[in-house]
Amino acid sequence: MPKGILDVLTVLYALRYAALEPMSRFGMPVLDGGRHRLNAGDEAKESLETVLGRTTATLRVRTYLEEEGSGRHRWPMRLWLTADRRHFPVRFEAHAPLGRIPLELRRIRTDAPSNPQSGLEWH
Repeated sequence: MPKGILDVLTVLYALRYAALEPMSRFGMPVLDGGRHRLNAGDEAKESLETVLGRTTATLRVRTYLEEEGSGRHRWPMRLWLTADRRHFPVRFEAHAPLGRIPLELRRIRTDAPSNPQSGLEWH
């Protein structure tokens, strides 16, 4: 993979460390079978009921892949991150050819599970 180009999952993780400000916009190169640019923008602040057990201040971030050369947009997604410095992902929604794909963080384990994949639970 060329230097500076990330896979889709790594780019979504990198969003947590981006300087998210209201109405900010930024993009990152991504490789997902072709060369694209993931464009993201902070849409709004929202209060959501979350797994954290209370109304949580979140940042709603809109993303989409832009095809290199053609400028076509694909895979629109929304990601809700906590508005604190952790930017913890609490909700995700993607629109794919098969339809809408919603995910919501339902449980957080803070102990060390015997199976590391069992620490987070999505529905």
